[in-house]
Amino acid sequence: SVVFSKFTSMLSLIEVALRRAGIPYVRLDGSMLKSARVKVIDAFCNDPENRIPVFLISIKAGGLGLNLTCASNVFLMDNWWC
Repeated sequence: SVVFSKFTSMLSLIEVALRRAGIPYVRLDGSMLKSARVKVIDAFCNDPENRIPVFLISIKAGGLGLNLTCASNVFLMDNWWC
């Protein structure tokens, strides 16, 4: 599943819940170096055992040029009026 939000604070809240539930995840946001971004994308998309089921992405950092067809579900965690 890919979880998008334009608010990194929302991703941080989701991160806490995932950690408490023991669900593995990766995160991509604007604070990351390009090399780190490539690593998390590769970890999510190319893991043959699908050990990372959730990818948290800020819209600003990941909204352009990503092809995440490896995900089964997409969640947009922002209100429609934002």
